[in-house]
Amino acid sequence: MTLTFPPLLFEALLAALLVSVAGGLSGTFVVVRGMGLLAGAIAHAALGGIGVAHALGRDPLHGALVAALLTAFCIWWLRRHAAEAEDIMLSALWSTGMAIGVIAVASTPGYGVDLADYLFGSLLTVSTADLWLMAVVDLLLLLLFATHLREFAAISFDPEFAELRGLPVARLELLLLVVLALTAVLLARVVGLVLVVALLALPAAIARRFTDRLLSMAVLACLIAGLCTTLGIGLSWQFDWPSGASIVIVAATLYLLGLALARLRSAPNP
Repeated sequence: MTLTFPPLLFEALLAALLVSVAGGLSGTFVVVRGMGLLAGAIAHAALGGIGVAHALGRDPLHGALVAALLTAFCIWWLRRHAAEAEDIMLSALWSTGMAIGVIAVASTPGYGVDLADYLFGSLLTVSTADLWLMAVVDLLLLLLFATHLREFAAISFDPEFAELRGLPVARLELLLLVVLALTAVLLARVVGLVLVVALLALPAAIARRFTDRLLSMAVLACLIAGLCTTLGIGLSWQFDWPSGASIVIVAATLYLLGLALARLRSAPNP
């Protein structure tokens, strides 16, 4: 008997594993710094870029990247200069970006963009160019974290002390937001904009239960994200479920199992 491995499944697994690296690295800082709502705002605001790019006849992925980066810069600037509460500010950016995207797509003749692919992910639409982009971003993130891990750790655990030590906290925070924006758009190609926060936060949250060291947490988060995406794609292929939702269900299940095991370990012996 000859076993066949469909090329489509191979590309889907490759894409999922590539984004697992970016998701694990960035997700570690999302969990440590409590940036879940911020990550959601960037991801959902990217829909505005998708809609505008479609209206202009451009690649929607490029529009998503531009919108995510602009949103990241707006968040960085507003956090430093605006007096508005952060949750209100992020909610406004979140909803405004989505509204712009929906209006732009709905108002453009032809309606050539399937919003469901971007909202909930579609591995069937991942192209070779997307795979190369994911690989390049992974390499850049690995290089960035290898050279700036101590600085990122300092601003994550105690930004005020980091500033007293003379670290460029503002620039490092902007760099971290740019990384988060790039990662959110890449993850959206696999799980969709709606589910990006789950794949960013859950693997890192699971990893945090096993280690407090930032480097170990990041490595473990990448491995857990890879496990979640692989198992999720397997479920999707076997039962014809949406791939993004399947991946997040696996991640959520592992997270709940981690909570249960932690509760059992901390329970007093009778």
